[in-house]
Amino acid sequence: MSLFHQKFIILLFSLLLISISSIVLASVPANDKEKFNVVIHISKNLKADYLAALTQAKIIQKHYGKDQVNIEILVNGTGIGFVNRQNQYVEPITDLINDGVRFSACNATIRRILKDNNYEVPLIEGVKFVPFGIVHLIELQRNGYYYLKP
Repeated sequence: MSLFHQKFIILLFSLLLISISSIVLASVPANDKEKFNVVIHISKNLKADYLAALTQAKIIQKHYGKDQVNIEILVNGTGIGFVNRQNQYVEPITDLINDGVRFSACNATIRRILKDNNYEVPLIEGVKFVPFGIVHLIELQRNGYYYLKP
């Protein structure tokens, strides 16, 4: 398969994910008095997931208003690469952080990478650590967060 076809398939897949997310979130009632919460979970090193997460966060904020929704993007596993400050997503992630989107990285994954590869992942400024990504994800959902998985 040519590089063009691969990129085209990734683009189509990303658009499909965005459409599905928009449909699901359209059913969330916007309440002027109470914010609602969304967690977007990235656990794989896939460009399509990265792009979908960035787009989903922007769509949600635009549709509901930044003051009406709390968004957290949680990365763990090989998805940690998304918040590495040496990647191409530093600017859009920083823009989202400045717009109030929280980015959390699994500290257990970071420690494992350091132990296994002797490499300390340089995180984008503003990304917060959580001890265990999967436990944090469970706690967020227990506290009423809507779950999105690109």
